[in-house]
Amino acid sequence: MSACSPLGFYVVDENTNKILYFNKQFTALWGIDHLEPDLLAGKLSHREIEETLAGMITREGLSEKLHEERSVDEPQKLRESELVLKDGRTMRCFETTVQDEQGAYFGRLFGYEDITERKKDMEKLRQANELKERILEVAATAIFTVDKDQVITSVNNRFTEITGYSAEDAVGKPCFSFFEPSCQPVCSLARALDKNAVQMEECRVKAKDGRMLTVLKNRASSGTIKD
Repeated sequence: MSACSPLGFYVVDENTNKILYFNKQFTALWGIDHLEPDLLAGKLSHREIEETLAGMITREGLSEKLHEERSVDEPQKLRESELVLKDGRTMRCFETTVQDEQGAYFGRLFGYEDITERKKDMEKLRQANELKERILEVAATAIFTVDKDQVITSVNNRFTEITGYSAEDAVGKPCFSFFEPSCQPVCSLARALDKNAVQMEECRVKAKDGRMLTVLKNRASSGTIKD
């Protein structure tokens, strides 16, 4: 398990404060490979390791204890947190109690995972979604988006103004339920999603007041309505 695990971890005997086991990913993640000989020889206690790790965390990350005290009465509870390191990385930290074969509590396992890139990707996605929402809202054209099942996932303000349907009326509904006649059987948008093809096609949608409007569908899974 430890040889291929992306997680760095070590196990502590809380009765003696000694480190019973650690994997190489733990020392690699924290850049303390040079301490491996002392760890293997049992020369470093859990407290000393905690102090070493604490020195790498930002002041904000130290506003709470690196590892809070826990009760021996909650052996199965897993605690997780995120730590921001001084080198700019974000570390996921988790801990749980360890039991022996008889189920008796004797220590804790501390694990770490570098989630820096994951956090960056999540932030990029958040910014992209925000940009999409801003574009949708300021667009002069009515726009709606659908997912792979042709269910409407979002509409902009112009859509509600032109069609008369509120966001609540449209979002979560199949897009073809607003078309007349229904274009579901021959929808080019559905074919584009299946084959990743580039297709444009006009459809007719019935506004809430009965007016018929033209919808232009495209490969980005969105519809543009012209009054």
